[in-house]
Amino acid sequence: METIDHFDLRSFDLNLLVAFDALMEDRSVTKAAARLRIQQPAMSHNLSVLRMLLEDELFVRVGHTMQPTAKALALAGHIRQLLGQAQALIRTSDRFVPQEAQRTFRVGLVCGEMLMPLLSADLLSYGGGLQVIAQRISAEGFAADLDRQRVDLVVGCFAPEEGRFRTVHLLDHEMVCCYQPQRMPWRGSLDRTHFLQASHIAIAQTHDLHAQMCNALLHEGQALQLTAAVPDCMTALMTAAHAPVVATVPRSVAQMFASQFGLVTDPLPLDLGPLSVSMVWSAHTDSDPALAWLRQRIVALMGMPRQRALAHQGEAALVD
Repeated sequence: METIDHFDLRSFDLNLLVAFDALMEDRSVTKAAARLRIQQPAMSHNLSVLRMLLEDELFVRVGHTMQPTAKALALAGHIRQLLGQAQALIRTSDRFVPQEAQRTFRVGLVCGEMLMPLLSADLLSYGGGLQVIAQRISAEGFAADLDRQRVDLVVGCFAPEEGRFRTVHLLDHEMVCCYQPQRMPWRGSLDRTHFLQASHIAIAQTHDLHAQMCNALLHEGQALQLTAAVPDCMTALMTAAHAPVVATVPRSVAQMFASQFGLVTDPLPLDLGPLSVSMVWSAHTDSDPALAWLRQRIVALMGMPRQRALAHQGEAALVD
């Protein structure tokens, strides 16, 4: 990128370029002054300053018009392009047109595997100028990632502190159990007895959920048999496809991916509340129109798994 000499430009009033372009357009000091809604003496002063700074007459009176010199003609195209770019920048700074934009978004994921397939397909529908880079981050480190602008926003199962960040609730996960039935000692659906006898996978993204399950069982004198700990739901599903273990994951994740690993899905046989998923971003990005648009799309997209789940429940009720 070319270096800008700010000190050198400081002495040049960029409004003079607007005056130059108006003179090129009207070839008259009087008409150019009227176009800019200033007095004729002010326009004459602008022309005098331009002549001094650019060391050229620029416009010479020929009859009733001001004809540009060779240097003025050489500069005219560049100045018009520069002013056009400045005007476009000013006019588009408060709006975002996804079909015309070239932008890369950076999304931090603490949990939310279902987001990326939906978001990727959604962004592609706007013409291919939008990209998204997803980064796996921890619930403990998301604040630093936002503060240092490593990510534009974070989707996760946590409740951030008020003030520093903006937060919007996306959905509540209903948790279900996924497993490979051929690898399990029981036949039929997973019940509470089978659940307590089975080996389980702990998922770092849903650490709070596993803590709730362990605490609930502890009150009953029971314990959850944890065989492995993995970083995310997809790894848990892949593990369950190859080992006799139960992976407890959000229903929306199970609906999208469980069948691809040959897993069956049963309700979680414990009375636990849902797992809440939120989107978090830094307050200083509120005014960025592109990020505001992205946040709106994520809110809409994250409602889709819930809509599909409700439709699935409705179909099941009709069958019953």
